[in-house]
Amino acid sequence: NFGKGSEWGSWNRGGIRTWLSPEGGPQGTIFSLDFKSFHVPEAMDPGDYKAAGKASAKKAVFENTFKATANDGTAYHLRIGRDFAIAPRPAGLAKAVRHTGVAFAHRLKNCSKDLTYDKCVDLWHLVQTVPGGVIIAPAKGKPNWRNYFQAIPKKYYKEHKNFLEVRIDGKQRFKLGIANTSARTGIAYLMQRGDEAVAIVKRFRIVPGAVHCDKPQKDMKTNGDPVQLYNHFTGGEEAFGEIECHSPSVRLTPGKEFAYPIRIDVLEGPTEAVSKAVGKLLQIDISEVKLG
Repeated sequence: NFGKGSEWGSWNRGGIRTWLSPEGGPQGTIFSLDFKSFHVPEAMDPGDYKAAGKASAKKAVFENTFKATANDGTAYHLRIGRDFAIAPRPAGLAKAVRHTGVAFAHRLKNCSKDLTYDKCVDLWHLVQTVPGGVIIAPAKGKPNWRNYFQAIPKKYYKEHKNFLEVRIDGKQRFKLGIANTSARTGIAYLMQRGDEAVAIVKRFRIVPGAVHCDKPQKDMKTNGDPVQLYNHFTGGEEAFGEIECHSPSVRLTPGKEFAYPIRIDVLEGPTEAVSKAVGKLLQIDISEVKLG
């Protein structure tokens, strides 16, 4: 029950979240430097988001200004903006597929008066899912991916010619990243629900050669990955998966702001029609993927 978020402490469990990346390492604010302890800064999530600007029936904007301290002592003074708008139905969807679309953008502003953040943070977008389905991560040819925590057991994933398929059950902890040189513009979660299927499709821009800040503990000197996925490990009510993406990291001088747009489409309907719709939006053939 994702509506019980307040019972899980300061972490805003569920929904569409924006975190500050990296998660760990010298510039991280979530994992300790040795990756042995984990804490989401309450000022970041759930934060204190307030409505900004004029809202309408189809658009709303929220902003949260906060401070956080990285493991290396860097003092972040930032504002995260989250812009939501209703998005139109994509062309070509089968009539049997029900659709809800969100045109989302999150923004990051340096509120410090004298500090420049030079490609040390990026915007991290996470959609949390219930277990029982599969994540589809498109790639340019054979997927180039890596583990962030424990190695993913073979039974959980399958490499296709141009996408990675990963089963999510909330029982085994793993986090995977798709390299900037391999990732394509999207990721999706697809699951069977009764006689129908439901899918969440995220589409976003991959900037070739961009710097991404979140990295595995054992590969801290490498570039981070723009696309990630996660399977939680506790099982039961706490079980979940995540489809994640990272903005490029930019040089933020005092007062500078940048934005990263993401399109989110939720699809429901007959399994075959939803599966075809996911493939169409991601521009890949996923007919080999079996649900249930």
